[in-house]
Amino acid sequence: MSLRSRRKYLDLVRIVSKLKPEDRSLLIPYLKTDSVEFLCECVHNVLYTDIGIRNKNKIKNKLKSQCSVHRLKTIASKSRSVTAKTRALGQEGKGLGLILSTALPFLMNLFSRK
Repeated sequence: MSLRSRRKYLDLVRIVSKLKPEDRSLLIPYLKTDSVEFLCECVHNVLYTDIGIRNKNKIKNKLKSQCSVHRLKTIASKSRSVTAKTRALGQEGKGLGLILSTALPFLMNLFSRK
């Protein structure tokens, strides 16, 4: 992955995590396939892998009250179509911002390395 594409994805995560849920649901359908896949991979990594997130159980409990567990499973699934993932990303409310803001420090650290 080149430095330019790393920067593009990092900027995308920053922007999407800061948007209001209504604005985010309007933006998601216009993203390219690779951008949607990157956001879905971020969600998958936060939910299912150990990327060094502190208070992961606290975040998961907060997500359960703000998100649809079914939609999160759709977003994080490797076998679902991009169309289904895009629809689920667009429908997800406050939880998507929480997940992406949780992944942002890890991504900044990862992409700052060469």
